[in-house]
Amino acid sequence: MAFTLQDVRRWGEETNTLGDFDANGLDLHEGFLNWKVRDGLSFKVGRQEVSMHEHRLIGTVGWAQQARSFDAIRATGSMGTIHFDLVGAVLADHPGEEEADPHVYGDLEIARVGWTGSDSGQVDLLVIRDTSSAGQTDRTTAGVYAKGASGILSGRLEGYLQNNDGFAHMVGVRGTIKPETSGNPSLTLWLDRLSAATGDTPAFNTLFATNHKFYGTSDLAAFSLGGAADGRGLHDISLKTGISPAEGWRVLLDGHFFTTADSDLATLGKELDLTGKRTLTEGLDLALGASAFMYGDDTPENLWGWLQIDAKY
Repeated sequence: MAFTLQDVRRWGEETNTLGDFDANGLDLHEGFLNWKVRDGLSFKVGRQEVSMHEHRLIGTVGWAQQARSFDAIRATGSMGTIHFDLVGAVLADHPGEEEADPHVYGDLEIARVGWTGSDSGQVDLLVIRDTSSAGQTDRTTAGVYAKGASGILSGRLEGYLQNNDGFAHMVGVRGTIKPETSGNPSLTLWLDRLSAATGDTPAFNTLFATNHKFYGTSDLAAFSLGGAADGRGLHDISLKTGISPAEGWRVLLDGHFFTTADSDLATLGKELDLTGKRTLTEGLDLALGASAFMYGDDTPENLWGWLQIDAKY
């Protein structure tokens, strides 16, 4: 059994230092029962975080203070090198605000089965179905996720089809080289394609993903300037580098080039993300970064920085 309470609000948001005690930002983020039936089979029932495949389609959005959790039942199991997950979650079940929709409901079902080998090798098949009365959605997303490593090379390949009044698709490829030398440098080439809308078929939807892990920390290209925002899809070509310049430090520099995935291949922009991470002491980590998004004329028009401290005990 586990419970996680959280109070999400801005610093200084309370209207009165004595009279504001409503705790209107207080919520149960996680509260579940965990039952281990036997070795290789367990059930988790209640409000819980769910993530799969690097948070690609199902993620916790840990960057946000409130993060994401589901009211769900989850079965997890393994038999040797074979493993699986089955998840059923309620997304909405409450009276509607309009007479035309007196009952708002939605649900989510996930089935994942895969194989894990040596050297971090993994191949998974994944099926996700989500429904919503509010959006009149009955959508199925299915595909394959595979990753592996050999020596200084590692990579990941994934592809999904999405049926929602027609078929949309998503393809992602990542290749990384990490030479065994001082500073632990790494170089990653990253390619993503999310299909555009065609006719009555919407653009590929990333569902419940932690999107900034893939499309830049600004979260602009895919969801504000184009891409899934207006149905033009998204191409993301990214080059990522990392190095440890001193003990305890890791510095990352990522560059993204975004275009639409429709026939116009219009440039959405470019983004540079600089991140530094350091372990201060056991259970205490520091992270800071800066991001610059540049539009067609290469002039940075969206600049921001951040500082984060994580404490785990």
